[in-house]
Amino acid sequence: MSIFPKRTRRGQTVTIHWTFNTAHLFDQPVYPLVRIGVIDPLGRSTILMEDYVLALPSVCDEDNREPGQPLHLNKNLPLMVMADYLSGKQSKERLVDILQNIQSGRHYYWHYQVPVDAPLGKYTLLSEVISEGQVRLSKTAADDHFFVEELELFEEDGVPMAYNPSPEPLPVKVINYVPGARLRPDNIQAFELAAGEKRRLNFNSPYSYMTYNEEREMLPLRPGKHVRTFKNAAWLRLDKPGKMYLFHRSDELAYELTPAQQRIWLAADGVRLAGELLASDPDAYHELLAKNIIGETIN
Repeated sequence: MSIFPKRTRRGQTVTIHWTFNTAHLFDQPVYPLVRIGVIDPLGRSTILMEDYVLALPSVCDEDNREPGQPLHLNKNLPLMVMADYLSGKQSKERLVDILQNIQSGRHYYWHYQVPVDAPLGKYTLLSEVISEGQVRLSKTAADDHFFVEELELFEEDGVPMAYNPSPEPLPVKVINYVPGARLRPDNIQAFELAAGEKRRLNFNSPYSYMTYNEEREMLPLRPGKHVRTFKNAAWLRLDKPGKMYLFHRSDELAYELTPAQQRIWLAADGVRLAGELLASDPDAYHELLAKNIIGETIN
């Protein structure tokens, strides 16, 4: 089985992939009861599928088919499935077996909606194929799980802190970003917060961020909420010697930016604070904002 993503948050959706491999069937069909589900950290189960599935014997003597004769419908297996198997604990021989049986197997997909009040921690996948009183479990059971996680940032006596409320370790990364400069290895701190750990944060840039949840979540470490300026993505930039023009992608609007507006436009990267850009030239800033050439966000 495969799960995407392996780390998620409350209210998000996880995609689960399961293969019903019939390559080992040569003489007789099978009609097993298949149970697929998710078990949360409290031991509660959500069943995604519980039904009988018919499998006919696989095609034998494939090498003697007519030239160009198709024996299977094409299976559009996502590359993410292969990447998940490669990153797991199962052997490479197991991966070769999977690749060889892609076409003969059937691929099923389910979406599991993580409740907004879901408990944090490790979620285990349930995979049972029951036939003649015997239960076959997933061959990838060691990797059949995902994590629901959360990160809390706060101040304690004026000191920035990070807290992992989950009963499982939480991988995080601190990025000490400097606008206009390239990120270097010494600007990065990647580590794990242990279950229930509260840790003091060390960062040396007012534009530092902490990421988690496979880097989908990016939280600014600067205390408080701040207004930041960004470019409206609908404007196409055209540079001429000493001049800069903006064209709107959906209509015929076009503007020539003044030197002050050019500086603001170039600096509006979603990181810099609005107050910094506003201070450089308030009139130019407000004109760009009024024309929806730049925007503001709070984080």
